[in-house]
Amino acid sequence: MNLGLYAPAQIAAELAGRLRKHRIAQGFTQAELASRVGVSKATVLNLETGKNVSFETVIAVVQVLGLAIQLENLFVYQPRTIAELEKAAALPLRVRHPKGSYGAKD
Repeated sequence: MNLGLYAPAQIAAELAGRLRKHRIAQGFTQAELASRVGVSKATVLNLETGKNVSFETVIAVVQVLGLAIQLENLFVYQPRTIAELEKAAALPLRVRHPKGSYGAKD
């Protein structure tokens, strides 16, 4: 499945379904997973149905399910050309507003 071709809600539903399959495969009920994560059963239900839950909750569920290693390559910037490699090496660690532009109105 190429997630880049789907809408955010569809991606959320797909990932939620994957987490649900992992929960079931490991023999956890929603209540048991919720207890281990430290959230309510309703929060686990919301997660599994693709509804809004915090990013931290998703990470906690992933950790409890033993899937944290799969986060290692999530969002890693990987330049593809020599020019991109050179540009990435020169990227600043922080981006600051130019002097006098912070809060300026157009």
